[in-house]
Amino acid sequence: MRKIYLIGTPHTYNAALETWFYQNEMLGGIPFTLDMEAGKIFDSVVIFIELAAAINLEFIRALRRNRNKVVYLDMGDEMGAKDVTPYAECDLVIRNYLYLNIFEDERYRDKVLWLPNGFRTGVGPRNPNHLKPVLERQWLATFLGWLDNPRSHNNERQIFKEMAPRCGGNLFMNASGGWSGGYNLGLYTAIMESSIFAPCPAGNCPDSIRIYDAMELGCIPIYLRHTFLDNKYSMQSPPFPLLDSWDELPDFLETKRKEFAGNYKAFEELQAATIEWWTLTKRRIATNIQQRLLQLRLS
Repeated sequence: MRKIYLIGTPHTYNAALETWFYQNEMLGGIPFTLDMEAGKIFDSVVIFIELAAAINLEFIRALRRNRNKVVYLDMGDEMGAKDVTPYAECDLVIRNYLYLNIFEDERYRDKVLWLPNGFRTGVGPRNPNHLKPVLERQWLATFLGWLDNPRSHNNERQIFKEMAPRCGGNLFMNASGGWSGGYNLGLYTAIMESSIFAPCPAGNCPDSIRIYDAMELGCIPIYLRHTFLDNKYSMQSPPFPLLDSWDELPDFLETKRKEFAGNYKAFEELQAATIEWWTLTKRRIATNIQQRLLQLRLS
């Protein structure tokens, strides 16, 4: 059986927020290796993890010259604008950010797998059996993050920003001044763990790390309807609420406030369903990826 390596550049390891999730939840705990050691690796399966605007094709070719099977883990195509033709030179591609034109391209349709962005390192991993129940959570809904992103998908952040004041006390807000700003990780996590719902307006693309932070902490996400949430390649119909527009959020939260006062059991059931779904979804995706990696190791 071939050995397996997870290789990345210092830039990728330093810049990526979700490295623990990829390494341990999706790939089964493969140790990290720096790209500068790649020349010593032969006849192995090499997972090349990259967070970059362009694919380092020369590095991929160098790995192949050493008779390695190359798995490209692409973290750097948030806008779906990267030239992905180098995918054809890889044995397998794993990527976040679902763009159907890529996944259904005949040149590499059978070799591309999707994985979620995953939670931020330090937010998780959490034991799903020890997450705070809804009755112990202080806020009905919470948003912590950047709202003035001028590139947000379909201008969702601006629309959300306009709707937030209309939510009144039903929404706890802390808008940061930029990407990955605001509260530090400890306070961010503590507040999210004290919220029942977590609205997740899109960032630069529909998929957002916030949804995975929320689920890992036992929150119930509120999202708009997007392709990646109901697609055979990706999430496959989650149980949490989906709205058609953020204009609906104030009335939605007010309705939920009244429902909670009358029957909090339904909220317990929805939280439990979301936690179970996220646990099983992680397991399903990781199993699929690891089975494909095993096939390459045995080939």
